[in-house]
Amino acid sequence: MNAGTVAFGRGGQALRRNSPTLLNAELASTFFHDGRAGTLEEQVWFPLLSQSEMWNPSAESVVGRLRYRRDYAELFRRAFGEEGVTRKNIAAAIAAYERTLVAAESRFDRWFYGKEADALTTEEQAGFTVFNWSGCTACHAVDATHAIFTDNRFRNTGVEWARIRGELGPKKTEPDLGRFEISGRPEDRHAFRTPSLRNVALTAPYMHDGSLQTLREVVDWYDRGGSGDPGKDPMVHPLRLSETQKRQLEAFLRSLTSDSAAVLARTARSAPQ
Repeated sequence: MNAGTVAFGRGGQALRRNSPTLLNAELASTFFHDGRAGTLEEQVWFPLLSQSEMWNPSAESVVGRLRYRRDYAELFRRAFGEEGVTRKNIAAAIAAYERTLVAAESRFDRWFYGKEADALTTEEQAGFTVFNWSGCTACHAVDATHAIFTDNRFRNTGVEWARIRGELGPKKTEPDLGRFEISGRPEDRHAFRTPSLRNVALTAPYMHDGSLQTLREVVDWYDRGGSGDPGKDPMVHPLRLSETQKRQLEAFLRSLTSDSAAVLARTARSAPQ
């Protein structure tokens, strides 16, 4: 059991949720765990204006600060012409960068689509069989031509229900209603966007609140069918995997890591500030 791991904002303030990865963000159809943004451009301004995150008083203040900086003003002029720094162009610039964070071509891709027989170990191949047999593909889509490993839908996996009752870390005093906060539909209560499993071994902790720290904890969670939440998605049910099958499934999930992810991380860290 653990308290969960979430993102931290202004002044070290703990936020409500775990930060989703930006790797392959362009594959998502909505953004944030609750899908409140429909495009990457729209997503940009939420953290910029959040009082608990970047704490900018207004979009106009951000525009003004960048216009004042000669280096940024010149870069925006080169990219957008005389229009330069505007609210729209700030969002376009950040979203354009986020769309470059593509980390595909995993060993799984070389094996499944490239037909490289030795790209996956025997254990990893067996794990893919478990992945299919156990029904994981119902939410984490794979087909004959491409695999984004998500259906981009919102599902209640029972995590929030367990946190409210103290069954998964300390008992929550302020429940997170998830997609319901955006849609207002009762069926969306405690539902969160299904993440892609690409590069999942790199994006711990897991779930919307970071309550599961390792891939093995995630495998165990789904193996026992999640929590007893009566509103839980019917796709989440006991799998009753053997210890060997659990190891195989975890090995397969690790095979979804892209070699280019490390390159993207190094590039981001070395970029001029």
